[in-house]
Amino acid sequence: MLLKGNYKQGGIYKTDTATFDFCVNMSANSEPKNDFETQAKIILFCIKENNATKVVSTLCLLSAEVRKQIVSFKVNQNTALCAAVTLGHKDIVEYLLKNCEADVNQKGIFTDENDNQYKVPPIWCAAESGRVDIASLLLFYGADVNDCSDTESTPVRCACFMNHQLMVEFLVENGGNLSKTNIYGGTCLMNSIRCPELVKFLITKGVDVNSVDVNDWTALHYAAKEGHVNSVRILLTNNADYTIRNKTNRTALDLAAYNGHDFVVEAFIKKECGTEIKFVDSYELLGCHHVDTDIEKARKFWMKALGNAS
Repeated sequence: MLLKGNYKQGGIYKTDTATFDFCVNMSANSEPKNDFETQAKIILFCIKENNATKVVSTLCLLSAEVRKQIVSFKVNQNTALCAAVTLGHKDIVEYLLKNCEADVNQKGIFTDENDNQYKVPPIWCAAESGRVDIASLLLFYGADVNDCSDTESTPVRCACFMNHQLMVEFLVENGGNLSKTNIYGGTCLMNSIRCPELVKFLITKGVDVNSVDVNDWTALHYAAKEGHVNSVRILLTNNADYTIRNKTNRTALDLAAYNGHDFVVEAFIKKECGTEIKFVDSYELLGCHHVDTDIEKARKFWMKALGNAS
């Protein structure tokens, strides 16, 4: 069973069939309550395979306390519940919560596509995958909707980054905090710039459009740099401060021009968000950006710079 997207769950993919057979043989000659690690490895292997039947048959004859200890035992810092949530196995998630009393807030390991690892709670994993049904189940069993990763990223902030608007709306309805930043000052709005509709939603909920991170970047800076023109238009319409400079003394307009986003530059000019001198500088920067790949386009922008300067 492959994990959706480019993400993997730390630890569980290192268990192959030979290891599984070894674990089964070991468990047959061991008291389960004294061999939680072996049992936990078996459970994680079954979760990877989406084998709910094997999960149940491995645990059902054990006492409630032993089941709880097994599913709470971390293998490579990962937990059964986090693995099941990340892989989207709702039936297994429900069994772990209902029949094994798994700790609904126990953190496991999440590994991103660049092999960076983070300690995250199950609700964060559900937010990342966009599984509202699983998030609802976790909240029913008492999950903290604002439980953070080890970088202080909330589930709703994670959902914003993944552009899961339905998940964002669900978490907000259930108390998700849109104001909390991560340790770098990153906001939900900054994470949402790729999705204009999500930007609109967050603004209607009263987020601060001019909040800055540790490098003094605003959501407008990020949207302009990455060329998300519709988000730029929405932010400017909703009083985003285009004069704010980041720690390298760049405005959002500077970043748009430097990165060759002519439509974004034109959006600033159309809304008169800047001075004539800034517009001239922006056209000059656009020309410099395109000169090596499209000399005619570069010439067009330089002529516009001359026209604005005259």
